[in-house]
Amino acid sequence: MTNGFFNYCDHKRPATVTLGNSGFILESRFSEITPDGVALDLLSPPEGLEIPPSTQCTVIYNSGMRTTFFVSRSVRFASLAEPLPQLILALPDHERLAESRRTFRIPIQEGSSLNVTVRLGDQTWRPRPVDFSLGGILVEFEDQAPPFTVEDELEVILEFGVHNASLEGFAGRGDGRGCVIYFAEALRELRKGPMVVPTVLKKIFSGLESENWDQ
Repeated sequence: MTNGFFNYCDHKRPATVTLGNSGFILESRFSEITPDGVALDLLSPPEGLEIPPSTQCTVIYNSGMRTTFFVSRSVRFASLAEPLPQLILALPDHERLAESRRTFRIPIQEGSSLNVTVRLGDQTWRPRPVDFSLGGILVEFEDQAPPFTVEDELEVILEFGVHNASLEGFAGRGDGRGCVIYFAEALRELRKGPMVVPTVLKKIFSGLESENWDQ
């Protein structure tokens, strides 16, 4: 892990944790490095939350203008810890920089909870999501080529459990029935500097990581 990671822990910075066993997305803050791993305080966990040992967890946080995440396993969950419930994770081997890898794509498994709606004017389609990144999504249309042309401005609605997003998008090049749709806001931010990822995209990203881990 980098020195920046340990500095982030020392300053008790905020983070989002997605639990692979339940799909819960929890707001947290780094607490400390312990002999067992890294401790996070859970700020408002749902009543009755259980996190068994070895639960896969995806942790996303911002460091300056960078969005970073890592995947680890729970060591223990201290639900009665004071002043806040505490989750201990095994210390990860490395972090991943989301903004420097905006083309990193997560394949969408059959039966995924992610639903996509695409709108152009008064037309609406519900294509099948194929893979997802922080900069866009690859979708496939049933029995037809993509029904729009490159650079058409689109509305993209993502529904993933309790996380819904309505985003501006534009069409990329298609291949057969598939087409990439870029998220306009993320790419506008990228032109200014390192990409600042909308929170809802980070939560969907980590949730899809969890789905894939569980397959």
